Amino acid sequence: MKYFQCMCGHTKAWSSIPCQVCKVCGSDLAKSPNTHREPIPHKWRTIYDQFTGKPAIEQCKRCGETRKFIKLERPKIVCLCGSTRFKDAFDEANYQETMAGKIVLSVGFYMHATGNKHGESIGSTLEQKVALDELHKRKIDLADEVFVLNVGGYIGESTQSELDYALAHGKFVRFLESGLTYNSEIEIDSAF
Repeated sequence: MKYFQCMCGHTKAWSSIPCQVCKVCGSDLAKSPNTHREPIPHKWRTIYDQFTGKPAIEQCKRCGETRKFIKLERPKIVCLCGSTRFKDAFDEANYQETMAGKIVLSVGFYMHATGNKHGESIGSTLEQKVALDELHKRKIDLADEVFVLNVGGYIGESTQSELDYALAHGKFVRFLESGLTYNSEIEIDSAF
């Protein structure tokens, strides 16, 4: 074992284990009169509790150091629903929900939008419209909550179908223009 001096000036004995850091400053660089050592970073693996099957600790595969498993909570997933004629409302809601730390699922084709090449005069067949409506319901399946963009109180036939689907599947529902929220346990009148 050799004695090395950390870049911060703290002197300690460094073993041959490649992934050590200075306990004073956290640096992984050390120097001695003849050498400059740059340890390899830890390579963590998760060790699971044998009784619960949940992650318990993480252990470095190289040096054996352990640390408590840190679980990062998954962000909420929100699905935007509404008429595709309100592209600006979709863009604003997407921005606001993303900045609030949520994963946003939205429409991928603004069929009724005007003033942009994405939807204007492109159109779709009836089969494509049905397929897009079903695709959006799969997005609702993935979501924790649904945000209905009812600009001017408007809820069209497709949006009403998505709203009914979300409530039937226990999704939390919010509305842009009423400020109301609904849960699957609350019955609502479908004639908003």
